[in-house]
Amino acid sequence: MKAFFVKYRRLVLLAVPLILYMLHSITLKYLLENNRFSSTKTLLDQYIPFLDFAIYGYLLWVILAAVSLFFLFSCLGDGYYRLIIAMVLSVSICIAVYIYFPVKMDIPDFGNSAFLDAVLKNRDIASFPNLPSGILFNSFFFSVFHKKKHDHSKCSLITLLFGLILAVWIVCALLSKMAYVLDVSSGIFTGMVSSLIISLIPFKQTH
Repeated sequence: MKAFFVKYRRLVLLAVPLILYMLHSITLKYLLENNRFSSTKTLLDQYIPFLDFAIYGYLLWVILAAVSLFFLFSCLGDGYYRLIIAMVLSVSICIAVYIYFPVKMDIPDFGNSAFLDAVLKNRDIASFPNLPSGILFNSFFFSVFHKKKHDHSKCSLITLLFGLILAVWIVCALLSKMAYVLDVSSGIFTGMVSSLIISLIPFKQTH
């Protein structure tokens, strides 16, 4: 059994994101029974319009994170392991904050779309820090970190591309009202802290 896990450890670690999602879902279910909700809505958020189609751009965070995960999965080195550990740290921080500082979103009027209704009503709590923004920052950081370490010539282009994608996603998050300014900024800060911590830890050479 030990030999199996050693040989297929990269594949086995793919189960970690699923476990993290389950823990996050359990936390949200727990918070539904909590009546002590706060709000992170600021004056700036009141001037940001609600555009329902921006929700589709917001939901792309799952695909973007998966692309980064599988990119590092296919590469030699420790980037894949660092990303997994950074994601675990980001989710742990978010869950801890959710429990001690539960936040409830103000759901906007989005019309008669059944899809938008389901998405928004399932995402109306625990937005601070915004977990997707933290995970996206982890994903982009370690993809760029890997490129900088192994391919200096392409690092600037990759960094610019990832930066633009993250900026567009942030705009979609705010316009879709899936997160407020404080939610996104705190999520990115969480991802930044976890990424920097893990990037500074020396890893044994892995394949």
